[in-house]
Amino acid sequence: MRVIPSALRCLLLALLLLPSAALLFGERPAIDSIDPPDWFIQLPDPMLLIHGTGLDRAKLSIQAHGVEVERTRVSPNGHWAFLWLKTTAAKPQMIDIVATNGDGRAAHPFRLKPRTEPAGAHRGFDPSDVIYLVMTDRFADGDPASNRPASSPDGYDRKKVRGWHGGDFAGIEQHIDYLQSLGVTAIWTTPVYDNGAMPESYHGYAATNYYAIDSHFGTLDEYKKLSASLHAHGIKLIIDLVPNHIGVQHPWVLDPPTPNWFHGTLANHPKLGGPNFNYDRDIYNLIDPHATAASKSLLADSWFTDAMPDMNQENPLVSQYLIQNALWWVETAQLDAIRLDTFQWVGRPFWHDYHAALHAAFPHLTTVGEVLYRDPVLTSFFAGGREHEGIDTGLDTPFDYPVFFAIRDVLAHDKPMTELSAILRQDSLYPHPDRLVQFFGNHDQTRFFTEAHGSLPRLKEALGLMATLRGTPELYSGDEIAMPGGEAQTTAGTFPVAFPPMGLARRRLLFRPPRALRISSLRLPGPLLCWPLARVILSCKAPPRRISSRMTPRWFSRAPPALRDATPACRKMRFFLSSTRARPHAL
Repeated sequence: MRVIPSALRCLLLALLLLPSAALLFGERPAIDSIDPPDWFIQLPDPMLLIHGTGLDRAKLSIQAHGVEVERTRVSPNGHWAFLWLKTTAAKPQMIDIVATNGDGRAAHPFRLKPRTEPAGAHRGFDPSDVIYLVMTDRFADGDPASNRPASSPDGYDRKKVRGWHGGDFAGIEQHIDYLQSLGVTAIWTTPVYDNGAMPESYHGYAATNYYAIDSHFGTLDEYKKLSASLHAHGIKLIIDLVPNHIGVQHPWVLDPPTPNWFHGTLANHPKLGGPNFNYDRDIYNLIDPHATAASKSLLADSWFTDAMPDMNQENPLVSQYLIQNALWWVETAQLDAIRLDTFQWVGRPFWHDYHAALHAAFPHLTTVGEVLYRDPVLTSFFAGGREHEGIDTGLDTPFDYPVFFAIRDVLAHDKPMTELSAILRQDSLYPHPDRLVQFFGNHDQTRFFTEAHGSLPRLKEALGLMATLRGTPELYSGDEIAMPGGEAQTTAGTFPVAFPPMGLARRRLLFRPPRALRISSLRLPGPLLCWPLARVILSCKAPPRRISSRMTPRWFSRAPPALRDATPACRKMRFFLSSTRARPHAL
């Protein structure tokens, strides 16, 4: 038998007693982070979410002038604390958030800022605008130094369809003149949240920090600079926010601030599926007043995927956190509008409170929600301006997915134009059909050019419909140059010729499509479609004309941007649809 020296026995005993000693004598508190990282005094009084250690045995206080602590709440494990501040009488200042106990003190700085109201921000969008969807990672690489950040050094690989390809804020800013040449007046970028080391998360929809910019794209200052540059050129900026879910690598997943922070846990959470589940049938439970609560919650509370935990907006703490997050982004980056992901999977009471807070703070801000389904009966249920179940969501408009699917059916699959007119006849379901955002392509769908079997005339007809249907047109980056692409978010591809950064001499070739398209007639001096001209294709003073496939890309590209000045009256023009055997789709 081996004898352990007495000194070593004493050391081992001390190590074993350390946890008990910490419980007996406490531990010095620590504060690692605070959400939000700062706040604006003219916005509603904030709730701070503090992360640290030893907070359960600490007294929370502040060192500030004119700021009061209303109440606090601490998680049992001492890792999280909620601190409600009253800032109504406060002036801009740097304050300290302090945690104190008998073993020590921790302080964390927190800045209260004044709101700024530049004339060019928070303007919202309307049918006079043209929205351009950019998946940031796939548009232009303006700063190659950001391609391999410390959080994901091996993710950059342009040979992989789902790898990071290097697009960033600098790349967008360097191509503002291109956006202007298209007649674009608003940019919608996919989410800018930090996605950490989440695999294949170039799309941005798996946040690991709601208040941080993904370092692949740049920094918060660079995002604010992009916003200012776009506004200086008359272009609005739309942020993509995702209150429904986060990425599984978010620190909350293994250490939630409250037990019901999510719908379920990583080990045990609701999922869609099963032998009796039918999506096209069961999705109507969301709008059926006779459906059971269990059938509704199965849809609304299920995790999007196992890698995307579903936030519990019925928890008032989660609700306030997410509402504050939206207010913070809009004010911090001077944003004009918000695109809201997976809108139908979040409860109406939350959306009502969300929009009430946003519209009170930013009266001209607009929101557009993703309700991905082809039936306007379901899509219109989520539009703001009308109560269902006694609640108005407040949403300014949903995307017009019913028209999207009808356009695809007609132009890519040779169904008659009556498919589209049948959808448009149901416009009365919407409180404001004139606000609907029209599109024929986005990052979740097969590229139109691919689905239409490489037909350039069909693509031009789709562009013509976008330019003349009611609502606000949205164009997916790359569709203007007939980019091909497969299903889901792989459709983003890499914007041709825009990688890496280039000089003006090379950028003149930007509008030529990839050689793989083999369409010699598309060697253009300008973009495929000039939106300002497209908006006056149908003259308000002349009878409606058919969008002719004989209109060549070169004819479109010669239109001067100044034609936009002549288009305001065309917002009120009427369109007519017809269908014949010889011409199944005509406008």
